[in-house]
Amino acid sequence: MSGKLPFNPPQLSQFMDACWVESYFTKDEVELILKAYESKVKSAAQVADEGLDMPDLRKSTVTFLEPDDAEYAPFIHKLAQLAIQVNQQRYAFDLSGIYEPLQIAQYDSDDFFDWHTDFSNGQASTRKLSLSVQLSEPSSYEGGDLQFKVNTNEINAPKSLGTVVIFPSFIQHRVTPITSGIRKSLVAWITGPHFK
Repeated sequence: MSGKLPFNPPQLSQFMDACWVESYFTKDEVELILKAYESKVKSAAQVADEGLDMPDLRKSTVTFLEPDDAEYAPFIHKLAQLAIQVNQQRYAFDLSGIYEPLQIAQYDSDDFFDWHTDFSNGQASTRKLSLSVQLSEPSSYEGGDLQFKVNTNEINAPKSLGTVVIFPSFIQHRVTPITSGIRKSLVAWITGPHFK
């Protein structure tokens, strides 16, 4: 068989396992989300669409923001704008928007989330990009590193307040155990048609 095969798309030269924009959100914008966390009903974090309690994999407390909540629309819109920009530069995924509730998590002493991906079965099968927003000052806790597994390397994301970390939802990542203090973060998932 001769000639170029038709199923070889052009490759993006700038693909990254994870990228970030430090201090993307201001202290006031972060404070708005922290107030939302305090005002909402919280529950123990679960895993997957089935709502599984897996304490060997994950331990934290969570609450959720609806993506169409008008009170948080400027924050969510700003987050979505960044996702669009990064996707155009790095991934070229077919994206639809933010349709799942955004998750605010609190990690107390000894809390963690071991190696996992955000892409899974059920509703999670449409997740394309994951975005994690740092809601705590790095000096307010120890441990709690957001890490990515890249081949045999473990890459730490920056911890500065308001930083947004963006990565494909199929990339393995974890939050290491908190050794002191409290870490808070917000996670959003950008969904799209199933990968083809």
